Amino acid sequence: MRHSDAKINKVMHNAYMSIRTTVTLSDAAQKLVTEYAESCRVSTSRAVSDLIERSIPRKPRIKMVNGLAVFDVKLENGSITTEQVRQLEDDAW
Repeated sequence: MRHSDAKINKVMHNAYMSIRTTVTLSDAAQKLVTEYAESCRVSTSRAVSDLIERSIPRKPRIKMVNGLAVFDVKLENGSITTEQVRQLEDDAW
């Protein structure tokens, strides 16, 4: 494959990876997207994508220990920080 062919393939790949579209949101949905985008300092497009991806149901990280349901997460030094909780929310289960 020549260099120019590889460059064309990369451009085509990127073109298919992001789709431009127009959506109409309710006032309530628009407010949520705007608040999310501002609080996370991301674009509106990124905010919409993030919120859609977070809405996908995931298998809960719950296991039974001595008859008690507990979250199955790795703890360092026996505790977990807020930042680690946020990271776990983003991780695939």
